[in-house]
Amino acid sequence: MDGTLVDSVDAVLRAYVRAVELSGGPRCTPADVRRAFAAGSTAAVLAALLGRPAGDGDLDRFYGVLVVLVQKTTIGVR
Repeated sequence: MDGTLVDSVDAVLRAYVRAVELSGGPRCTPADVRRAFAAGSTAAVLAALLGRPAGDGDLDRFYGVLVVLVQKTTIGVR
């Protein structure tokens, strides 16, 4: 749990995987994302996964995907 009423770790992992795909990066898995968490910030994790610096568009894609996935996760939670 991340301190909210739902466990969003799966959504975060899937958001990174999808954002990297949408940004034209190499195929990655949730396990790759977990290892990349050591890089630090969202931009640093994306850069580690993309193999290049993460730009504003990459960050926008990640957060856009994350919002959709978290909303799907919380449907029905009261």
